Amino acid sequence: MKNIYLKQFFIFIIIFTFNKSFSQTTIILQPGTDDGKDAMVRTLYPNTPHGDKETIMAAAWTYSGEFGITRSLFDFDLSVIPDSVEILDARLNLYYNPTCGHEGHYGENESYLQRITSSWEEYSVNWNNQPSVTYNNQVRIQTSTISTQDYPDINVTALIIDIINDPENSFGFMLKLQDESKYRSLIFASSDHPVSEIRPKLAITYDCAEPISAFSYSLENNYVQFIDESILSESWYWDFGDGYFSNLQNPIHSYSENGNYFACLTVENDCSTDIFCDTIKYYLGSDNFLILDNKFNVFPNPSKGKIYIELKNLINQQVYICIFNSHGIIVHKQSNIINTNEEKLLINLSKMPKGIYFVKVVSDSFTETRKILLN
Repeated sequence: MKNIYLKQFFIFIIIFTFNKSFSQTTIILQPGTDDGKDAMVRTLYPNTPHGDKETIMAAAWTYSGEFGITRSLFDFDLSVIPDSVEILDARLNLYYNPTCGHEGHYGENESYLQRITSSWEEYSVNWNNQPSVTYNNQVRIQTSTISTQDYPDINVTALIIDIINDPENSFGFMLKLQDESKYRSLIFASSDHPVSEIRPKLAITYDCAEPISAFSYSLENNYVQFIDESILSESWYWDFGDGYFSNLQNPIHSYSENGNYFACLTVENDCSTDIFCDTIKYYLGSDNFLILDNKFNVFPNPSKGKIYIELKNLINQQVYICIFNSHGIIVHKQSNIINTNEEKLLINLSKMPKGIYFVKVVSDSFTETRKILLN
């Protein structure tokens, strides 16, 4: 009965581990007075900055009989988003400002959100030095239906992707009327508004590529050369199983005495961590040369599609074979009862795309992984 539970456990570990390489994450950005960045620029005060107001607006209005146009700029700090992620969705929420003192949303006020392409400072930007914008992937904001309308869930996915992909030419959003002739207005709360719930809010959902830990090892006289074969890793932590550790990517280690050592590699990136462990059977022969008992080999490597898995000293054991691609997606799995001391299994991967794959073999007594290349 014990072996049955053990095998079920290994199956669970394989399925769980190899299908978790991408994690979906949503972050909410709603900065306040200290960390928000927004400002208005106005034709009536072309050299005056307006970076400390509780309102952002797009308006074309008369003030004491004098016509003026107002546009607004605002930005979010996207540095919290890890590198190399896939943006799935981005939604901007703008809320009506009830304390503005203006007439509220008014007229044919269809507007646009545009990506700002040059730098600007919150407390020095004005109409005359306002930054440049691009019309690419600009977002249309529909005409309001009531004067106090909130605008939740504005789809700005394409704009956020542009900002992430071109950070050197991306400095937030500009809100402006499509037609800047009187009388039209959109009135929203800024990040300086005292009511935090109605400040501009941005929700971004992305797929984060988690690292996959894997390693192999080779012989260097009486040393073990550990070889990192992980994917998407930015840092490495080795536990050699004998009380010694390393932060190197490909360390060399010598064990003080013969024996079996359970070595683990923990890898990390901005998204997550992953760990892979394997048993190192370290034995020095009489001639002081190291002998490592590798339970299986994969050949040919590189391969054009057909590979052989050679299994050694696993007679009467059931083994589970799982092959997954560089994204952690399983492309082949099978289980076999081993009948001989040296068994050779043929697996045909010729229909798989070219690239790097990992072969993982799990039995009651060991777990090992090998990297293969299909070309």
